Amino acid sequence: MADISQELLSEIRKTFETELKKDRRFHVLLKRARDGTGSYVHANSYARLIGRALSKAIKANVSAGVLPQGRLYLELAQQIITPMLKEGHGLTTEYIKLVQDSINKEAKIGLASQIPEFNIDRAAGFVKKASAAESYDDVKWIFEDDAYLQNFFEAEVDEAIQQNADVQWRAGSSPKIIRIYHEGTKYCPWCAQLAGTYDYPCDRIVYAKHRDCHCTVDYQVGKFRQDAHTKKIVYRGDIEKISTDSGLSEKEQQLLARMRLSRR
Repeated sequence: MADISQELLSEIRKTFETELKKDRRFHVLLKRARDGTGSYVHANSYARLIGRALSKAIKANVSAGVLPQGRLYLELAQQIITPMLKEGHGLTTEYIKLVQDSINKEAKIGLASQIPEFNIDRAAGFVKKASAAESYDDVKWIFEDDAYLQNFFEAEVDEAIQQNADVQWRAGSSPKIIRIYHEGTKYCPWCAQLAGTYDYPCDRIVYAKHRDCHCTVDYQVGKFRQDAHTKKIVYRGDIEKISTDSGLSEKEQQLLARMRLSRR
């Protein structure tokens, strides 16, 4: 198993790097960060590209035909998936640091940028899910649907926002968390009603995302505000017009009611 793991890991890494190099959006976003014009909205888009490239790389190189007994065993999954999750984490957090350094400089904040550590538990949970089936064919949909790995890396962007907002709040600033609704293939009442601006600290549900969620989380500190006008956006003024019976469960309505109180 050790030999096949190294061979598979090498091929996955090559495909991953190729997918990123040929993606024009990847280079445009990276240039923004290096020029100091990147925002957390751009960081979120960057994280989605990382997740998409890794999904494609695994999908292109892993199949039941190359796996022992046609199964992705846990040990093998740990050897080929975990290292790539760490590589994706490295790329995502490098981008986050460039963005946060720029924000701090623009807002004249003399604080070090907070960078999330690799989430071992989240990675372990993903690897366990990917290796849970007796046959790889029964679980390969995890990699055929880019959303799972995109959400994995997007979570790091949201974690960075929380960490930096918390440090600045403790230092006496008054950061605001801004959840922006980007409509995907269909209207989502849950996401639409969560959109808005919240005083930090706020309930963690503000950062919550479902699979294939297109929403982004941003934040404002001092008088500095990032440019978030990159997609179709629904703001708080539109949200208040949505009725409470728009397809949400009773529990979801209760949570959203609590969110509205925190925005006042």
